[in-house]
Amino acid sequence: DRQLNDVSFVDNNNGYAAGSGVFKTTNGGVTWSNVSNNIGIYVYGLHFTNSSNGVAVGQNIWNTTDGGGSWTERFQSNYYNFAVRMVNSITGYAVGQNGVIRKTTDGGSQWSEQTSPVTRELYALHFVDVNNGYAVGQQGTVVKTTNGGATWTDITSTNLGWLYTVAF
Repeated sequence: DRQLNDVSFVDNNNGYAAGSGVFKTTNGGVTWSNVSNNIGIYVYGLHFTNSSNGVAVGQNIWNTTDGGGSWTERFQSNYYNFAVRMVNSITGYAVGQNGVIRKTTDGGSQWSEQTSPVTRELYALHFVDVNNGYAVGQQGTVVKTTNGGATWTDITSTNLGWLYTVAF
């Protein structure tokens, strides 16, 4: 059995799924092929900005510029990354264990760690636009940025359970 954690479609036919590898469809999900190659054994999240360019996260961060034909490791981490979202073709964020928040401004080639206001695990993130974004996670954790990740604010509510996704 294969476990899937995340799906990213770039149009009605071309999509990618992450879990016990990276899988690609070119026919709307009718069939899938494994395009994991050298990416590692377990992938928590991925995001593609078009049918060629994508980023995948797990223990490390990888990117592809050929639709998953090959993957290049771009960041080695001591903490697992659980989710990644590209705001546009060059700017993106990854979140994970210990409240880690990472940012790229070159399409996923280089990543820098952002200052996080929490140490609880972050499982998902969503950006409304290039400046306004949210990440959610363990024990109802919610963090927010209004300046493109320069600073993050903890707006956690004690009334929430564990949060695994966020969308607007």
